[in-house]
Amino acid sequence: MSILYGILGLKHSGKTTLGRLLSQKLELGWYDTDRLLEKWYLEKQNEKPQKYPVRAKNESFLPRLIYRTHGPENFSRFEAESLTDFLETCDDYSLVLSTGGAFVTNPRAVEVLKTRKSILLFLDTPEEVLFGRIEKKGIPPFIEASNLAESRKVWHTIYTSRRQVALEIADICISCGELEINEVYNRVLVALEEWNNGR
Repeated sequence: MSILYGILGLKHSGKTTLGRLLSQKLELGWYDTDRLLEKWYLEKQNEKPQKYPVRAKNESFLPRLIYRTHGPENFSRFEAESLTDFLETCDDYSLVLSTGGAFVTNPRAVEVLKTRKSILLFLDTPEEVLFGRIEKKGIPPFIEASNLAESRKVWHTIYTSRRQVALEIADICISCGELEINEVYNRVLVALEEWNNGR
């Protein structure tokens, strides 16, 4: 039976690292929604360059540029379409998928996962823990403000709204606290075992 394991979480919650660890444990392929969007967009760009004009020297910034160029509505549509197109090419969609930090705010993309046999895991990490990681790695443009205190306020608003949505759509919530990623990984394995035993 095909099962898709989706990893949800806010920025710097460890979605990528956990996704890779889990895929190794389950012996499944690992994918990232931002990378899927990049690949999809570049393929569309080759077909219709005027309609998909964004180019970036560093492709890790491509989703951000797509958002700025096409706006939030089109970005959400692109994210859902890229995910749908990818999954339709999979004979067996048993895989681990790490999502972007804002993925939960895109109902169309979430629905793509919900309409398949999936288990959505939310890495529930405290607001201050995440902001500390963000501050250490550099304040990103989407929460940049006139000073650090203002950035905290912006982050609080984003964190609160996204966390609430994630709690509503996740099948399993992992309380991460200040745990290291290996400890979070162990909690995920226990939670998945309990989930499987309870079904």
